[in-house]
Amino acid sequence: MGKLLVYIAIFCCTLGAVRADSFGVSLGPFIKTSLVQDNLVWLTGARLGVTFDKEYYIGLSLYGTTFDSYKPNVQDLNYILYPDFNFNFIGLEAEYNISPDSEIFPSICINNGISLAKFDIPYSIDKNGQLYNPNYRENTVSYYIEPSINLNFNFKSFYKMSLCLSYRYALLKKTAINGLVENNSQFYLDNSYLNGLNLAFSVRFGRF
Repeated sequence: MGKLLVYIAIFCCTLGAVRADSFGVSLGPFIKTSLVQDNLVWLTGARLGVTFDKEYYIGLSLYGTTFDSYKPNVQDLNYILYPDFNFNFIGLEAEYNISPDSEIFPSICINNGISLAKFDIPYSIDKNGQLYNPNYRENTVSYYIEPSINLNFNFKSFYKMSLCLSYRYALLKKTAINGLVENNSQFYLDNSYLNGLNLAFSVRFGRF
């Protein structure tokens, strides 16, 4: 979390150093399909940031398994339950636009920040009639980095559409998740559950 705060501070300082007439603010949603352990997962999110001198973009992004869930072959230790695996990513991104005055132009981007991953189950009652709330419902926090190449479409001055191809790499150490088993053995969460090739489509509204 400390690193993310440093990134945000750099972001704010950068805004203060840029002339008001040379930058614009933009905001928009995106949808991303991610290949995780040979499973296709749909992710949704949003981006907010500033473009200055037309070529440079710095912003914040947030995306995750909002409307979709990924169910790996992992079982609850005590009950016949197969939890959903949910993950979210919050990061700072920097993008360089190549020939941004063209109607269609490429850009390169780097996104990095923190990932929050957890397993979840529907609310269940245990053998004693109490609400079952296992420890694996708590977030496992790690860092990630996600470089990408983008193809941008400048059809109107007030919005921009983009296609993005990226690869996400999580800096997650192998971690035992208490209360979960895989093939009758202790389950360990590692970065292979977060790494993945991604294809995204985004729309941003604002000034570029």
